[in-house]
This record gives sequence, structure tokens and C-alpha cells, in this order.
Amino acid sequence: MAVVVRSHAVATARASEGQFTPLSVDSQAGDLALLVMGSQFGDTAARPPEGWETAYTASAGGRSGYVAARRVTDPQDTQGVQWWSTSADDAARQRGALVVLSGVAQHTLTAWSGTLPEVDGVTLLVSQQHATAATPLAEWPADELVIAGEASSTASWSSLRAGIVQAAPVGAVGPQAWAAVRLVPAAAVPWAEVDGRRASVAVWDGAREVPVIRAGVMPAGAPSVDALLSTPRFVVAHRGGSQSWVEHTPGAYTRAVAHGCTALEVSVARTLDGVWIGHHDRTLARLGGGDVDPATLTWEQVQAALPERSRPVTLDWLLQAYGQSHVLVFDPKYRAGDRIDEYLELLAPYRERTLMKFAGDAAWLFRQWRAAGFRTWAYAYAASAGEAWYQAMLTNQDIDVLSMEWDAPVEVWQALVATGKPVVAHIPSQAAQVATAWERGAAGVICSAPDTVLPLRV
Repeated sequence: MAVVVRSHAVATARASEGQFTPLSVDSQAGDLALLVMGSQFGDTAARPPEGWETAYTASAGGRSGYVAARRVTDPQDTQGVQWWSTSADDAARQRGALVVLSGVAQHTLTAWSGTLPEVDGVTLLVSQQHATAATPLAEWPADELVIAGEASSTASWSSLRAGIVQAAPVGAVGPQAWAAVRLVPAAAVPWAEVDGRRASVAVWDGAREVPVIRAGVMPAGAPSVDALLSTPRFVVAHRGGSQSWVEHTPGAYTRAVAHGCTALEVSVARTLDGVWIGHHDRTLARLGGGDVDPATLTWEQVQAALPERSRPVTLDWLLQAYGQSHVLVFDPKYRAGDRIDEYLELLAPYRERTLMKFAGDAAWLFRQWRAAGFRTWAYAYAASAGEAWYQAMLTNQDIDVLSMEWDAPVEVWQALVATGKPVVAHIPSQAAQVATAWERGAAGVICSAPDTVLPLRV
């Protein structure tokens, strides 16, 4: 399968004049959506909406902007996308583009730069240009031109030009900044990478035979906590992949498994009628359900309050689907002290495959969990390294795994690694951030964007 441009759109904005146009294009689940923003001036407040992997540049030859990506889980992901700076202080002309590609297995973002990036293989190359009237558009050749760009003969203008290339264009003069997205086509990921676990079959649909349907076996994760902690550089899917997909949804966990995550993290809440669900916050607002605590609603009411694409898994579903094949990292969030016996009873059959996770200052909670036979995971941040509870955490025998932000100072990491316990880095979303975690001595990472650090395995 080749990389195919499914759809694209461009828009312009200027905060001081109130010109805002959201971007909307067609997409399908599994597509790769790319959002690009270029600004006439330096540092801008513009960022993509939550859930996009982003590479931002404050100044690239005097220009700024970001390049962002997300894997589509619902066609609504590419409808009404806000891309511009909402700050009235950003008076610069801004240009945005949304491009949807199919047939992409992996991708790597290269942020805006004043120099032409290296191109090695299939790449979406983008340039931005801002100029006065009658200045010609800087054109450069592409194997497939996606966005031609445009100039004005009567007014100052801004433009984005984008195309798919396999080598750096020769003789390109004029663009002030370049960005790129390296693309690995699905066809370039060999069958051998999944140990021959794919096959082509013919399916009878009741009326006719539909040939060459691809079937694959989902990769297994860590079968136990012991196996996880003995796996070099393991990857845990944060809330199922909170930046790649809609967090805590069946689709998120399924895609995290398909990318080879060895463990799955879930934050939980309990509904009024006793259903434990995947949920992180005190309210449903983040998922589009309003400022209401799910603990005050029945499970049926929670489902009715949320858009279909945001409805979370139940704990029962997650355990049935992946409780036998993956380690579960369980975080009770705001319900940590509520109904402890109830959730421990639910998890008891999966005790050898469950890590109980909470903030490192909750020694009382780790003690109860260990007494029930569970292994524990304590997370902390570098800002708390001087606190008494933090120092006690390092030697707490009720804690099996420690967790620290991936970019914490080296000396903080050194003290954690010196305890001899596995240390997990939270919460990287890009391959470069994961690489930093490995350099710090991380045994594993809890990653919010698994599709940026692991290839598709199915």
C-alpha cells in the first residue's frame, strides 16, 4: 500500500483582525492527520488542540509555528480543527493546513527550521513564506504536490506549500522555513516484523466471496508483573494512549496493543450504580460530557452524557479483553481511599498481572495494597525531591516501582536509579523524549503516544 493523500484544506488567520477559519476534511479511522501552522513572526501562542503529537518552533529564521500529527480514530477528529493562535497579541499573518494520509504505518515529525531538512525516504515536506505584494512565490518540485501555495500581487501575503518527496528538492530558493514529516508506508513494514502472524483469507459474506482479507494475531504483552519488569525498555500505554487516541476508549486500548505495548494503564472512577470505568478527572468535561462527576451518574447516564467516540471502557471490559495477555497498571485517582476492598476484590484474579499506581506520598495506600498481595508503583515529580515524603518513598519497602518525569534533572534520576528499583519515565509523547528517558536510566516508559515510538505490529 502506498501513501495516499485522502484530503487536505488550508486556511488563513490574523488574530488582530479576528479572521478564524477552522479546518475540516474527510478522514477514516486509521488515517494519519497532519496539522501544520506557520506564522509571519517569531514566538506565537498557537498550538494544536489536545491529543496531537506536536513539534513547535519559536523562531526559525524569524518565523514560527508547529507541525502536528494524530492517528484518526473517528472521522470527527478532522472536523472543525482549531489551528490558529487565539491570542489577540499575535497580530501576525498565520497560515494553516490539514492533510490526511492513508497507508502510513509510522511517522516522524521535524519541526520548522530555517534550513532545508534532510530527506531520506517518503516525506511530506512543507515550506512557509511571508512576503510583500508582487514578491514571487518560492516554488520547489515535488513527486506529488499537495498544496501549491499562493502569492498576491496587491497585498502582503502568507503561504504554505506542501508536497510528498523522496529526495530534497534542488534549487529551492525563497521559503523562510521548512518542516517535514517522515512517512513509513504500510507496505514498507515487512510481514516478518510480526513473525509471520498475518495471513490472507477469503471471506464468504452470504452472497459472494470477498478475497484477500488480511487477518493478524494481536501481539501479546507482558504476561506478569515479573515479566514486565524483566523486559528491557518496556512501554506502557498511558490511559491507552491519551495523545494518539481518545483516552480510555476500547479503540485506544486495542490500538495500543496493536502497536506492541507491553502494559496498559487505566485511571478509574466508579459510577453511582457501581460500575468501574476508565476515567481520569473529577468531571466528564475533558471528554465532552460537561462539568459533572461520573460518581453522581449511573453508567447508563454516563454513556448518554458523552459523545459515542469518547465513551470509556469499563474495568470489566478491559480485564476480559486484555487481563490475560497484558499487565494492567491500575490508578484509582480521586477514588483511591473509596471502596478499596471492592476494587481489590475485582482485581484479585489478576493479582500477578496488576501494578497498583499512585502518587508517592501515599505510604498508607501502598501498605494496604502490599498487604493484599499486589505490587506497587509510586510516581513523583522533580519539584518534590526535597520533601520528606519523597525521601521516605525512596526506601519504602512497600513500593516496587518508581516513576519520574522523563526530563527531570540527571541528579534526580541518578538518585532514583541508585535505589535498585525499576524507574519508569512519565509521560513522553515523542521518540526523542523516550530516547532521553533511556539515557537517564529508565527501565520503561509510560507513553501517551504509543504510535510515535512503536511500529504497528498487526
